[in-house]
Amino acid sequence: MLVTCLKPSDDGQAWIVRLFGASGKDERVKLTWAGPAPRQLSLSDTSEKAGPPLTGAVSVPAWDLVTLRAELPSH
Repeated sequence: MLVTCLKPSDDGQAWIVRLFGASGKDERVKLTWAGPAPRQLSLSDTSEKAGPPLTGAVSVPAWDLVTLRAELPSH
């Protein structure tokens, strides 16, 4: 699994993370954060809108992309 993109969302309220299943096998990955953890992690798409919320590991299919939206913590 590779992280192919880590960028601020267009609305400035989250990080957009794109994961690629480069191993050729379906994988489940758990993301860890060095700084403050996001207040919510959800599936997304190219619109960058929050989809279904995620808890625990993220499923990344073989040779496929998964887009996540990590909501920034409130100040």
